[in-house]
Amino acid sequence: MRQTKMIQPFILTLALAGIACAGADRVTTLTAAACEGEFQSSTAAIQSFTSVEGADLMAKLEAARTRAQAQTPYWSAYTFDVRPGVAVDPAIHEFHGSMNTIGDTSVFVGTTASGVTVETRNLGVFLLRDPGRNQITRMEVYNLEHKREYSSYPVYWLGRANNEESLNYLRALSAAAPLDTLSERAVLGIALHDDVRVHQIHEPRGRL
Repeated sequence: MRQTKMIQPFILTLALAGIACAGADRVTTLTAAACEGEFQSSTAAIQSFTSVEGADLMAKLEAARTRAQAQTPYWSAYTFDVRPGVAVDPAIHEFHGSMNTIGDTSVFVGTTASGVTVETRNLGVFLLRDPGRNQITRMEVYNLEHKREYSSYPVYWLGRANNEESLNYLRALSAAAPLDTLSERAVLGIALHDDVRVHQIHEPRGRL
């Protein structure tokens, strides 16, 4: 329970940031990709993945499992509706606001030194699965405009998940996992969704 408690103030910060951004003039915003040159376009990133089809998120996850080689760990990844006014792993050096680091992921709420709001609009939920045990061993929320190697494992791209299926899936993952890094990442993923239900997250397991 300790890790979930630690992340609650951060989730509240994201929730308040979302409320503030909803009523603000968002003309002066800067996407994280525009800050520096260590990025690739989200289109280029997705094109390097293997696309899978399915009627919904669960069907696509099953299609990825079927296509993956039985001996090789693999990633299943999808994008979602991202909360405005929040940046994940932004390449900025001078800023005003708050920066929280969860594992190797930095989440920033604030502006550049010149007062421009920084946000990341292209995020993906990445799930690493051990096919031998058919278990998820790792989850990350990645900025799709970063260049990454994904540990040299294949990535099966599931496209965009709607909020209903994504939040339900992450909520179930958080509840099923022990209170460890995996459940913490699931709660983080929930917090980054642009959905009013995120405000209802509470103790002890990040439920909606």
